[in-house]
Amino acid sequence: MKRLFLLILLFFSVSSYGQLNDIAQKMKEGAPAQKEMYSYIKAAAERKWDSNYQMIEYEVNIQAESWMYLFNYNKLEMDIKIFINSITKWLDDNEKKYNIDLFKEINKVSKKDKIMALVLLYKFRCNWQMVKYEYDLQLRAKENL
Repeated sequence: MKRLFLLILLFFSVSSYGQLNDIAQKMKEGAPAQKEMYSYIKAAAERKWDSNYQMIEYEVNIQAESWMYLFNYNKLEMDIKIFINSITKWLDDNEKKYNIDLFKEINKVSKKDKIMALVLLYKFRCNWQMVKYEYDLQLRAKENL
């Protein structure tokens, strides 16, 4: 009985390594915007972790989960000011030109189409795990006031 338990435990521990979680896998194979963000997340993880593939995988999974959580957040209930502040605090320094160009595009679009401007926010290249953390933290503090 003890051996069977150890074999089952070993199987599950080995099978959980070396794979993307469901959310990262869906982004990798998903709509163009999701694929684009997955590519950025993967490239940023590779820059951060070099050839430590286990950490690259972990980083991709956690960043994908955070991005998808925020992307699926109810846009009508979202505090846009806190969201934008959270994004700007955690922008990727390696992607300054891309992010500056996106800021300019959002500024132009926001005068005509607020919904499209909101959608464009999800294209920023930043640390989405920290954006999610910062957003949740600031929103809770605001609600407690």
